[in-house]
Amino acid sequence: MSPSLKSSGKFDVKYNHRSNMTPARNLDFEFQLPEHTKYRTIKEVQENLNAFQKTCVKVKVFEKGEADAQVLKSGTELNKCKLIVSDISGSIPLTIWGEEIQQIKVGDSYSITNVSVRSFEGKSLTTSPDTVVEKIDDIGKCLYTPTEVSTNQKQLIIDSVSCVITHLCIACHKSIGSFNTAATFVKCTKCGMKQKTANIQNSIKCQILCGKERFTINDSVIKANNILKSFSEADKIENHLLSNPNITVEVATNEPTVLKIINIA
Repeated sequence: MSPSLKSSGKFDVKYNHRSNMTPARNLDFEFQLPEHTKYRTIKEVQENLNAFQKTCVKVKVFEKGEADAQVLKSGTELNKCKLIVSDISGSIPLTIWGEEIQQIKVGDSYSITNVSVRSFEGKSLTTSPDTVVEKIDDIGKCLYTPTEVSTNQKQLIIDSVSCVITHLCIACHKSIGSFNTAATFVKCTKCGMKQKTANIQNSIKCQILCGKERFTINDSVIKANNILKSFSEADKIENHLLSNPNITVEVATNEPTVLKIINIA
């Protein structure tokens, strides 16, 4: 066996194909599970755990936001999605990163192990590379508290805009990169699955700068607008917004996110 790569006290050893394990003898003490492997209720997480501690929960999903691509410090692009999950003791925000987003459905119950606690404007949870998300049987009655989103209407003048269209593989839902749109088929460089070019989906994201304020317009908001959704190229969306810079929108009070486009003129 090899030494653990983790620091001491983390209850971790490395077992590989060269290791050999055989029964030795019965030990006369009770094995205590590490704290981060114990399942806790949401109330226990909120009252007893500090930021960056890890834990395990069994929860039901009540709200699922839109997946949003984030560029990490390493330069890697990773999707993130915000959820509201609940159990019998309460509700808590949960941020899911990466491929697990696709398997999560509102109304389903999940066991989530090695999930990390965050503490910014209240407790929340976030997944990490070590997190395991598994669908389980319905956990039953939950104490769900609906999210109250405070919004206001704004009239903005667009000074500059950046629009990105990401083409998504229908198998792994990751960016398929650049490809020949005239070709009948295209092969995903991430998962290796070949698919019809006509079936490729796209996700649109715009950033608009209005004076000193910057706002994000996500895919669902753009596609809900009859004019913007008709454009297949990012350049055409940018040109339309700059040619019609007066825009009335509904935005979240505490976040620079456009929730609805009311009018473009």
